[in-house]
Amino acid sequence: MGLDIYFKRVRNGQTASEGLTEREEKRNREFKEFLHSSKGMTLDAVKNALNGFLWTWERRKASEAHTFEELLGIVQEFYPTDKEENWELLDYESDPYRREKFYFRKVNCLYGYCIDNNLFEDYGRLALIDHEQMVDILNRAKEILSQPTKEEQLKKGEELLPTEDGFFFGNTDYNDYYLQDIEEVSDKFKGMLDEWSEAYAVIFSW
Repeated sequence: MGLDIYFKRVRNGQTASEGLTEREEKRNREFKEFLHSSKGMTLDAVKNALNGFLWTWERRKASEAHTFEELLGIVQEFYPTDKEENWELLDYESDPYRREKFYFRKVNCLYGYCIDNNLFEDYGRLALIDHEQMVDILNRAKEILSQPTKEEQLKKGEELLPTEDGFFFGNTDYNDYYLQDIEEVSDKFKGMLDEWSEAYAVIFSW
């Protein structure tokens, strides 16, 4: 258990909640269309098509199915088709690994940044980060990592992206684990900004 952070792209002018609702409706439509179009496809073709909808561990389990009936049972275990409100389909575009790319675990300085900049719409759970704020976070991470010694990196980190204490938030000390978090922020934010549309809804859960 720990602080999970998911970045999902939305449009400027939307609240984080509005953007997520639109994405969920779109994914549900696409999933319905996939289920309908999968009739007549080979088992391997259906498995490959499912990659765009599933987490890594879900894909692994689905790949072990030997029949259509077994595969459908696995899919319905993840996303019950009779209870669409339970569908938590990933915000994929064309990359089946996007969910992992835009995901952070226990990187609590991101939570602290949202608090310090009053970005929460639903306090503690849902925030909206625009393009300029994404660039700001990336630049802070790069400045931290650019310091010549570890001691100076940690001191700069405490200044620019301080840790935030909380329930299952993970490490709050300024040490090697903190610098690993900053490296992850730098790497993943570069990737997100390369694909940026307009803004990101950020979901925090634990």
